[in-house]
Amino acid sequence: MDKFVLLNATIHETLRLYPPAPTIMRNAVKDVKLNGYIIPKYVPLCISVYTINRKKEYWGEDAESFNINRWLIKEEEQSNNNNDNNETGSQYEKSSNLSHNLVRHKYAFLSFSSGIRICIGNKFSIIEMKLGLINILSQYRLELDPSFKLTYSFHPFLRPAKGIPIRFIKRNNN
Repeated sequence: MDKFVLLNATIHETLRLYPPAPTIMRNAVKDVKLNGYIIPKYVPLCISVYTINRKKEYWGEDAESFNINRWLIKEEEQSNNNNDNNETGSQYEKSSNLSHNLVRHKYAFLSFSSGIRICIGNKFSIIEMKLGLINILSQYRLELDPSFKLTYSFHPFLRPAKGIPIRFIKRNNN
């Protein structure tokens, strides 16, 4: 499954722009001063995954655009980034993005949350998406009406408000 580099990049970029859970709830574990405000311990916080996943500070000027290049990692950078132990303890990591050279915060992609509260099914769901897409795309070509404009609903999960009109055209696999 690791050989499908473009498929992996497409899935991650889709999840970045359209996270299924656009917000997550957490409680402050200690008193925190943030932008001049005191957030007391135990106060519930609503974190906007949707907004963080689109911050230009982390994703570049094209943060609102679909760009799979931000997930295409050069081989030498991939081996360096696979080390989960950040020896410096920094909250930032060098971006492996080919389209820009930003320093990306390690919590810039929150579609599965992160840290100790990360979704335990994140890897399984990526594998499921890959298998499903490989199965569908090997049998069908998909067409979307070019005039279609996506609108979505945030209640409680992010999803298309009126569906997505996709035409499945059977491939002639001889």
